[in-house]
Amino acid sequence: MCISQGTRQEQEKKLLTSCTLYIGNLSFYTTEEQIHELFNRAGDIKRIVMGLDKVKKTPCGFCFVEYPLLHSDFFSILLLALLVLIIIIIIIITLLLLLLLEYKRVSNSQQVTCQS
Repeated sequence: MCISQGTRQEQEKKLLTSCTLYIGNLSFYTTEEQIHELFNRAGDIKRIVMGLDKVKKTPCGFCFVEYPLLHSDFFSILLLALLVLIIIIIIIITLLLLLLLEYKRVSNSQQVTCQS
């Protein structure tokens, strides 16, 4: 059972001044080193706390990245958004290239040569 401390306003004030970024939906195979390599680009990292399975003590898909300076977490979010955008662009280009190759294959197979 989680017992919240402080009033709602106090909690919201702490959230506004927090330097901690929650990252969820991680692969269970994501390592602390990988998290550090990616998020260190947004600023110095104070610490990384990986969520661990209680019994197995293995990563369970989330972590917290704590920065020493306020707003470094904001830059991390921008970094992630940019990476997602780049991945989407790569997927779109790949799909367009596959469609183009399929179109060429189909159009080449439908060509009939005229013999006189």
